[in-house]
Amino acid sequence: MKPLHQVLFAAGLLLVAAGSWWLLTRPKPQAEWLRVEAPDRVAPGETVTLRVTPLGLESGLLLNLDLHGTTSRHHSMGVVGHGRSQRIGPTGQKLEFRITVSTRPDLAQAHAIIYVSPNGSWADRIRVAKSEPFPVKATPASDRELRPLHVHDHTPDPEIPRIELPSLRGLLVMLWLIVAGVLAARFRNSTPGFGRGRPLALIATSLAIALSEIFRFEPFASELARQFARKHDFYDGRLLPQQIAIVAAVVTVTALVAFILLRARNRRLVLGLLGHAAISVAAILSLHEVDALLYATLGGTPVEQLVKLAAVSLSLWGLRPLLTAPAAGFA
Repeated sequence: MKPLHQVLFAAGLLLVAAGSWWLLTRPKPQAEWLRVEAPDRVAPGETVTLRVTPLGLESGLLLNLDLHGTTSRHHSMGVVGHGRSQRIGPTGQKLEFRITVSTRPDLAQAHAIIYVSPNGSWADRIRVAKSEPFPVKATPASDRELRPLHVHDHTPDPEIPRIELPSLRGLLVMLWLIVAGVLAARFRNSTPGFGRGRPLALIATSLAIALSEIFRFEPFASELARQFARKHDFYDGRLLPQQIAIVAAVVTVTALVAFILLRARNRRLVLGLLGHAAISVAAILSLHEVDALLYATLGGTPVEQLVKLAAVSLSLWGLRPLLTAPAAGFA
């Protein structure tokens, strides 16, 4: 590859990484029913002012704002600063909350939880918003100016069940065993010493995929990683490592696809193997946004299994040149 092509290739991978990172980390849509202003940072023991402007809410309802904290390891600390309920007036009227921040030494970040209820009770809340986190530093900010704080409607992430059709899993196993069988037959008939390392790798990969489907390796590995994270106390902070791993996987797969298209033999066969492996890695990492795509259904069939079916179909299509080529070896 020429130096210019290498530079363009590297730039393309950087763009893929940047785009993937933006998709995974973009903020949730701004809540439309309020605007919040806050300082850039707060300090333990400091009394800070946050300003809320309700928009389009019924007058007479009560609005409350509390600060919730997290540690540097992203463990929730619950409420670290209480606000007093205030009655909502005409649209556009600003409400100011003066809140004293907790002095707990492990407090690293804080975010605002704002809720509206008819009586000030959390149990009777009508709307809830959550702000982006802001840092808690040892010293107060020298600039006390309030700046817009991004807030979004706060709803818990829905549980995403890992859906699969056993019949389709059985079909995937059978098709990958067919791929492995055809490759093994081709290998047996090839000339000794003529390109024999490549078919062995393809056979082993096809068999490994079939075995992973038989023994449901993906949910097992995902649960194992989850238990490991809980045991070593970084389960609450798993989001950033998951995002980094997904971006790394996307960049790696993109680079491999480019290499396969430009250099590899038996392109369809190898691309099918890579496609199945990429979906398996994404399923094991189990990032919420990715799971929502993988386990969505089309016509009652999970997207994950449909993509895997497309991958094995591509590999089966890629076997055709091997069946018609001379028996000397893998071309």
